Formats: sequence, C-alpha cells, structure tokens
Amino acid sequence: MLRRRPKRRRRIVTPMSRDRDFTSVGRALAAPARSAFLNLLMDGTRRPAGELARPAGVSASTASEHLAALVDVGLVTCETRGRRRYYYYALAGPRVATALEALGALADSVPVSGYRRSREMRHLAAAPLC
Repeated sequence: MLRRRPKRRRRIVTPMSRDRDFTSVGRALAAPARSAFLNLLMDGTRRPAGELARPAGVSASTASEHLAALVDVGLVTCETRGRRRYYYYALAGPRVATALEALGALADSVPVSGYRRSREMRHLAAAPLC
C-alpha cells in the first residue's frame, strides 16, 4: 500500500503582514550589474539580455545569470519571442517600479566614469523639461 505524503502547509502572507523577509530582495539588488539592469528597465521597455549587458559592462552570459536572479525574486519578468527563443526582460509591474523609485530616493547616484557619460549627464541636466 502506498503512503501519501502529508500536504505541506503553505504560509499565508497577507498584504498587511508586518513580518517581511527583505534578504532575498536585498541579495538580488546587491550586484552593481543588476542595479544597472533595473535602471535601464525603469522606462517600461522590454529588452534582451545582450542589450542590457552592454551598458552594465558585463558579458551576455553573465547578464543572463544576473537576470535569472532578478526573475527568481520577482522583480523582473521574462518572455520569449519567436522560434529561436529570444528572451525579453521587463520590470514585473508598476508596483516594482514604484518600490524601486522609493529605494532610489535613498540610494546614492552612480558616479560618472568617462568623458562621454559626463557630457551626456551635463546635457540632460541642462535640458528643458516639459
């Protein structure tokens, strides 16, 4: 006679629960490349790993590993397009964008490295806003 495994009780998390474990999200945000990916995805676009890798200064395979960590935590979603399985990554939703903006108010700005980047930042700072 086969024995059935007892059903595992799932922990019910209510939206107003005070006990939260921030370690998994903190671990996902700890790498500078992942921070760069999230900054690039804040505009609401869907981008492939290679396009995210270039500005972050990592290879495409390293970017895929970092993006997998962000997908596991739930900060980023991944979808496939086409027969060749191109993966496109985007933020998991407006709640994630709002949370990242709130964290961005507490975080330091990224130091400018290189003349081209500093020139772009200077032009953006002087640009008129609508």
